[in-house]
Amino acid sequence: MVRKVKGIVAVAAVMLVLLLSGCASQPSVKDLSPEEVVTQFWMLIGKGDYEHAYDLAYHANQNLSKQAWIDKHVSMWGEKGSYIKIYSFNVTESYPINSSLFEGNFSEARIVNTNATISYMGQNETGELRIVVVNTTDGWKIFGNY
Repeated sequence: MVRKVKGIVAVAAVMLVLLLSGCASQPSVKDLSPEEVVTQFWMLIGKGDYEHAYDLAYHANQNLSKQAWIDKHVSMWGEKGSYIKIYSFNVTESYPINSSLFEGNFSEARIVNTNATISYMGQNETGELRIVVVNTTDGWKIFGNY
């Protein structure tokens, strides 16, 4: 009887680990909508997770290595996002724009409008932020220098 209970507990433990690891995984960048890319990018910047934010940015026109991009963002937004606090961030609309206005290798471009309340180095601001995203072979990416 004890052996049976130990076996059931072991199976339950393995199933729990598999279930929790599945819940913790994030969707692939390719699976994200333009609105999700913008929201995730700014949430990652706010946490100072520049390594993952890098994956959501379009880099074809920048001559920066990944580490140089991360270092630049650490100096801009602080260690672990210490210079920025995002109080609210909401996507309000998204619409296509003429992608030929931008240089790069992508199939389409959109503008994602947001309303945000942030604090940057102690200065509180509320307003609208328009962000261009482009559709690459790796999914939607933030276009520009943020």
